[in-house]
Amino acid sequence: ELVQRLAQRDNLLLMRGQVRNQLHALRHNPVVVAPVANRMETLEQTLLTQIAQIEEELLAFLSVEPEQTSVAENSSPNQAWTSNIVRLQTIPGIGLITAMWIVVATMNFTLCASAEQAAAYAGLAPMMQESGTSVHKRPRIGHSGNGRLRTALYMATLSAARFNPTIKPFYDRLRTAGKPAKVARCAAARKLLHLAFAIGTTLEDFDPNYQRKNKQLTIAV
Repeated sequence: ELVQRLAQRDNLLLMRGQVRNQLHALRHNPVVVAPVANRMETLEQTLLTQIAQIEEELLAFLSVEPEQTSVAENSSPNQAWTSNIVRLQTIPGIGLITAMWIVVATMNFTLCASAEQAAAYAGLAPMMQESGTSVHKRPRIGHSGNGRLRTALYMATLSAARFNPTIKPFYDRLRTAGKPAKVARCAAARKLLHLAFAIGTTLEDFDPNYQRKNKQLTIAV
């Protein structure tokens, strides 16, 4: 149910972008035929309405049924997915749609045994480029893996690289070290997936002070 709605939302957003571009081009003509422009404006509004309807349906998925309120979290597959979708949104940079794509693509973190496997599955793990024994190039991100998950995480770094207390310093260090923006964002997206995997498997909300507390505990021990 989620993946069909999420996929349709993607398609409608793509169609809306195409209509807006066509409408923009139409308005630059010396003469604009009113009925033609009106139909395109109506089509754009229809697409916006349908996108809003899908988003309402996605939000409705998060509502807990009355009979489920007293049931243990993991006793219901729907409730387990819902809980992780809500929990992932405690990570700065991850919103509702990104959280849903992460949970859907990883089958609620059951598809991969580790965060490293999840990164490889998303196509965010650098791949070695070798040919026989003579060609050795720098590892790079390819076009394999789950493209929609990779895109969702990459786009999420636009916000995470500014506001996430874990991702921002990591991203800034890479940029200061001279890494291109795209390389730094891919690395940030990979780290963001690691954070999401930790949250989704430990069933705990994001704690911005987790690393500092862990360090203090190690020193104390």
